[in-house]
Amino acid sequence: MDRDYRIKSSGGFIVQTLPFIEDEDLEKIENRLNNLKSVSEYFDNDDDVEEIAKSVFEDFDIEITDKIPVEFRCECSEERMEQALISIGRDDLKQIIEEDEEIETVCHFCNKKYLFRGEKLENIIKYIEGQ
Repeated sequence: MDRDYRIKSSGGFIVQTLPFIEDEDLEKIENRLNNLKSVSEYFDNDDDVEEIAKSVFEDFDIEITDKIPVEFRCECSEERMEQALISIGRDDLKQIIEEDEEIETVCHFCNKKYLFRGEKLENIIKYIEGQ
């Protein structure tokens, strides 16, 4: 957290073990992960993810084979929102249209808004009736 209580950084670990791992090695890795300082502290010290991995696996012969930048990307679209409206059903959809004449949907992941009115809503109802 920053001084103004905004999130400065965030992170986590996914460790997938192979079937032949020794119990003592797995326990060693688990203990190191449990005793790590917070990810924010590492990033505050300008440590990179590779340094964190090396500290967790210092007794192991590791090879970093790839680095993939992490990014947020929402897969929402108008078509997905239309599918959500279709799932409401014809009668409920007609009732909403009678009350409001338009429907606004909001993606719960990225907060993008989609507005459906007029011909778009009529086409959705026609689609439902044609099924």
